[in-house]
Amino acid sequence: MKRSGRVGSVILAVGMGWSGGTIMADDAASACIAKGNALVAALAAGDASKATVDFDATMRAALPPETLAAVWVATVAKSGAYEGGDTAVAARGNETAPHLAVIPLRFAHAALNAVVACDAAGAVAGFHLVPRPAAQSPPVALESGAFSTEALTVGAEGVQLGATLYRPRTASAAAPAVLLLAGSGPQDRNSTLGATKPLRDLAEGLAKQGIVVLTYDKRTLAHPDRAIATVNDEVIDDAAAALHQLASLPGVDKKRVFVLGHSWGGTLAPRVATRAHGVAGLVLLAASVEPLEEAYRRQLRFLAERDGQVDDSELAELAKADAEARRLDDLRHGKAVEGRLPFGIPAAYWQDLAGYDPVAVARSLGVPVLALWAGRDYQVPAEPARDRWVQGFSGRTELAVHVYPTLGHTFMPMSDPPEPARLLEAGHVEPEVVLRVAQWISRVKPTSP
Repeated sequence: MKRSGRVGSVILAVGMGWSGGTIMADDAASACIAKGNALVAALAAGDASKATVDFDATMRAALPPETLAAVWVATVAKSGAYEGGDTAVAARGNETAPHLAVIPLRFAHAALNAVVACDAAGAVAGFHLVPRPAAQSPPVALESGAFSTEALTVGAEGVQLGATLYRPRTASAAAPAVLLLAGSGPQDRNSTLGATKPLRDLAEGLAKQGIVVLTYDKRTLAHPDRAIATVNDEVIDDAAAALHQLASLPGVDKKRVFVLGHSWGGTLAPRVATRAHGVAGLVLLAASVEPLEEAYRRQLRFLAERDGQVDDSELAELAKADAEARRLDDLRHGKAVEGRLPFGIPAAYWQDLAGYDPVAVARSLGVPVLALWAGRDYQVPAEPARDRWVQGFSGRTELAVHVYPTLGHTFMPMSDPPEPARLLEAGHVEPEVVLRVAQWISRVKPTSP
C-alpha cells in the first residue's frame, strides 16, 4: 500500500487558522466534541487506526494512521506523558468546517489544546495540537544565564496576547531591539512545531548577543473564537501595537528597532513596518513572494510526488486545489465567485492581499533588509525567492541575502531530499543564522530622528 508523506501541520506556507463567531451548543457541535474526544482517547490508547475512523477523505490522505501515530509519539516525547483531557468547548469554524471542538490536554510538562474541525456532514476535516495560551499573570522575571525574561501582554486595542520580553544582561543603556513574527496558523510565541521552538531559539540567541527581543502569541491561537476577516486582523494590527510597545520600553534604543519575520511573518513584515513608523530594518527568514494558493498547490504536488507515484486521492486533492485557485483568480478580477475559496478563507482576506508585493513594499521603505533562505526548504524554495528579492532591489544597496544549503524551513538541519517529518523532530536553529542576524543588526545605523 502506498504510504502518504503528508503531515497537515508541516504545510506551513498556508493555513491561517480561521475561526470566528460565537460559542455553539447545538447537536452538530456536540457531535463534533464527541468525535474529538474519541479521537484523542484512541490516540492515547495507542490505536491510531481507530482515531482516524471519522476522518474525511482529505484527512485520511494527509494523516494516515502511521503518520498520526508518529505525531502523537513526537508530542509525548516533547511534552511528557499524557495525563488526560479536560472539558471540551465548541466554537464556530468556517464555511467548509463549521464546527470546532477545542479539547484541553494535560501532559507531564506541557498544556496543549487539541483542535478538531468537523465539516457539515460531521466528518473530521482537521486536527491540530497547539500550545494552550497561558493564563494572564503579573509580569515575572526569570533568570536564564546571559539574559532574563519577562512576561508581558501586547496586542491591538481590545486584544490581549501573551508575550515574552528577552533582556540581555550585558545590554547598554539603550540596546537595539527586535520584534519576532511567527509564520502562518495559530502560532504561539515560540513558533512551536513538534519538538522544536525556532522563535525561542532566535530570541534566546539574539538576547545573548545584546539585543532586546519581544515574541508574542498570535491572535488566532489566543482568541480562536474571534473572527478574522483581513490580514490586519490576523497579523498587522497586533504586530504594530507590539512594535510600538517594544520601542517605548526603557533600555531600548528607539532608533534601532527591527522586525524579524519567519515564513508568512516574513512575507508580512514589510507591511507591518509601513504601519509602525521608525523601523530601522527588516530581517526576513524564509519569506515567500509566492501567492498563498500557489504555494499550497506546489507543496501538495511535492508531497504527492515524493514517493514516485500519485494515487487517485492525491490527484483529486490536486484537482480541487486547482479549481479553488481558478475561483480565486476570478475573485481578483471582480467576477462573481461560487463555491469554496482556498482553505475556507473569506473573500475579504483574499481581497486584502490582492496586489500586495512584499518586495516592492520593502523597497519603498528605504530601510536595510536582511533576507535569508534555506536550501532544503520545500515550503519556500530558496532560489526563486532570493532571485525575486535581488531583482526587486536592483540598483539599490539596502538588501543583503544569503542561502543556507543544508537547512530546512525552520533553519535547522534537513535531509536531502527534504523529509517533512524531520520538521517535527527535536532540534535548534543553526547558531550561524543567529550570529549572522545579530551581527547585521549591530551594523545597521540608527534611524533619523
